[in-house]
Amino acid sequence: MSSIEKLKKKLKSRPKTFDFHDARRILEYAGYQEDKSGKTSGSRVRFESKNGVSFVLHKPHPDSVLKAYNIRFLADLLEREGKL
Repeated sequence: MSSIEKLKKKLKSRPKTFDFHDARRILEYAGYQEDKSGKTSGSRVRFESKNGVSFVLHKPHPDSVLKAYNIRFLADLLEREGKL
């Protein structure tokens, strides 16, 4: 099982903790790109897909663990798109 498959399996279980960098890897694998321009270049990070879906995630700091609502949002979004 590849590392991305392990991360997808972990996200699908909706864990209590999930690292922002791991979420970024899954999103890139699913076809999303991080938009590093404009107002979202700080702690708000915009991700966009080729089919026009975009959303903003809060980049946690000082540690890199996502909030529970972001974990649920990502899991639900990727499941709806059939990528999880």
